[in-house]
Amino acid sequence: GNTAETSFTVTVLDTTPPTLTCPPDLVIAAPPGATSIPRDDPAISAWLQSVVAEDLCDAAPQILDDSPLAFPVGQTTPVEFRAIDASGNQVTCPATVTVRELLVTIVAPEDGLCTAEDVTVEVEAVGATGPVVLSGTRTRYGVGQPAGSGPTYAAEGDYQIFASARRGGLP
Repeated sequence: GNTAETSFTVTVLDTTPPTLTCPPDLVIAAPPGATSIPRDDPAISAWLQSVVAEDLCDAAPQILDDSPLAFPVGQTTPVEFRAIDASGNQVTCPATVTVRELLVTIVAPEDGLCTAEDVTVEVEAVGATGPVVLSGTRTRYGVGQPAGSGPTYAAEGDYQIFASARRGGLP
């Protein structure tokens, strides 16, 4: 019998870009006096590494970002993430990093105030994560002792209260 042979080439092209999941916008607090937070700060670094890219044909698409070496205090900085697969298909997504100065403010009653009621100290910590910790001393008749963790103080005496808070990281 008759036989015939033929050959052909099949070219498979990957034209589908990866999927990219960006992290939520980050708000972080800088220590007092700082002018910027470096990108290798643990909280920012973890945020930058939380981006996820997946692709149908490439098991490990490349993930890039255009973040600066440092994020200035008092500003919101846009960051664009990009995922590129082995075929050159790419996708982007935006996010932002806002750096605020960690501010701890104590609103105390008027000095020398004489009252029969308990006195409550109000504390505001902008940019802090977790609780504000109050500590200090109460002095009465020249003897100092721990003031307690407040925010309400009832015992008679002169108080020196300190407030501290941990600066922010991931929400």
